[in-house]
Amino acid sequence: MEPTESLVKFLQACISPIVLISGVGLILLSLNNRLARTIDKSRMIVTKLENGQVADKDKKRLELKILTLKALEFEVKDHI
Repeated sequence: MEPTESLVKFLQACISPIVLISGVGLILLSLNNRLARTIDKSRMIVTKLENGQVADKDKKRLELKILTLKALEFEVKDHI
């Protein structure tokens, strides 16, 4: 085996785990950010509903239910 081939195999063996870990980390970061935005929006809707600042309460309650389902979906995906 030539020195160049052994160097290439060595570099592949060293870099592949780093790329894999980095990719998984980016996916987790993305899912975490999406869940955080869902929770932020839910909190905003709940605050408006509690303060009576919403004209169409039924629409906002439906939106809150949808956001709750999205949050539960993210939670299930995180545990898989």
